[in-house]
Amino acid sequence: MRNSRTPILWLACAMLIALAATASANSAPEVTNVTAQQRSNSTLVDIYYDVYDADGELMVVIVSCSDGAGGWVAVTSTKQGSDIGSSIASGERKHIVWDAGIDMPEPGQAGDDYVVRVRACDREAELMYVGDLNGGLHVIDVSDPSAPMSIGNCSLPGLTTRMDYANGYVFAAGYGGGFQVVAVENPGAPFMAAFSSAPGIAEEVAVVGDLAYVGSEEVGLGVMDVSNPHAPFERARCSLGGGDAEGVVYADGYVYVANGWEGLKIVDVSDPDSPEVIGSYNPSGEDFRDVAVQGDFAYVANYGAPNFLIFDVSNPSTPLPRGSCSTGSHATAVEISGEYAYVAGYTHGLVVIDVSNPDSPSVVSELPPSNQAIRIVLCGNWAYVTDQNTGIQLIDVSNPHVPELIGLWPTPAPGGIAVPCGR
Repeated sequence: MRNSRTPILWLACAMLIALAATASANSAPEVTNVTAQQRSNSTLVDIYYDVYDADGELMVVIVSCSDGAGGWVAVTSTKQGSDIGSSIASGERKHIVWDAGIDMPEPGQAGDDYVVRVRACDREAELMYVGDLNGGLHVIDVSDPSAPMSIGNCSLPGLTTRMDYANGYVFAAGYGGGFQVVAVENPGAPFMAAFSSAPGIAEEVAVVGDLAYVGSEEVGLGVMDVSNPHAPFERARCSLGGGDAEGVVYADGYVYVANGWEGLKIVDVSDPDSPEVIGSYNPSGEDFRDVAVQGDFAYVANYGAPNFLIFDVSNPSTPLPRGSCSTGSHATAVEISGEYAYVAGYTHGLVVIDVSNPDSPSVVSELPPSNQAIRIVLCGNWAYVTDQNTGIQLIDVSNPHVPELIGLWPTPAPGGIAVPCGR
């Protein structure tokens, strides 16, 4: 393939992809007239395509090439100014200059049966970002949930345990590696844009507007200003009186923290320069790992027993326990949508709980087997679950009573997950 003396004719095709998280009334982008030609005596390939979005939205363009062995290789090594990645407008003769000599796996392999695939979506919602406990970030194309594909990666310090996405950046809590900001505007070439050790040993992060709320084993809760993602700085910090700050979520001027053996903490952040703990619930012997908030209720994943708890937080200064139930094993992460909570239930995999009656939640389904389900992110009808021994599971939860495993992105040491989901 890298034989620069043999010009290669690249066969081309276009794949038209609708944005999975977009309402049906929104038109899917249309890609046409894809051509690709390798330059003479060079590993550079010129790719041209037309793209049109009837709604006038900017798009994300992802390009891949067949590898000659039945698989696909992400097109990532492109020249500056190429029409690839985020913020691509409708237009004709869009141009990408690709150095195939860098991306293609087998040097010297020439042929005329390679296929270039150009895909476009309205936003980044067809991408998933996966932290690596060995230190790194992977960008995964999940437009086909049955066959997720890595299209970019970069190295990061520390263990990337939890992440959040906002406006073209991934904000990562790197256990042992501080607070990290990764630029992902070009999904094929992510890079670390900034790093700060200010929050100490970062365990969790939630981004709201220009602020990132960072759970820290040392500090408690740190408030980082990320108005310039390339130069974040600490605005304030708030002691939580010990604990682990593993789960952090923002809702209506308050940050809710699952603070390990110190229980649930509620922090008033209406003044981000002076955050203050105004409510707490601290049962003995428990280990709160994550929290989700919807309306007047907080939903907690507990490593101890009972594994799942509901709190009335209509008065944030006085959280009141309501119902609880067992998930059958440790609970380490939770998401909430409508009348259902979705829990990472360790050896029980994904556990779905009916919370329509907050005093009597009940398990309605689970999707084993799982060796160690530890993280979960929900986006529309999809749950992305980190199984620490197999990788990232892509699960269709359109019917919460019958979740279905559709795809798996295998990786030996998966950490945090982030999906744009319209953000």
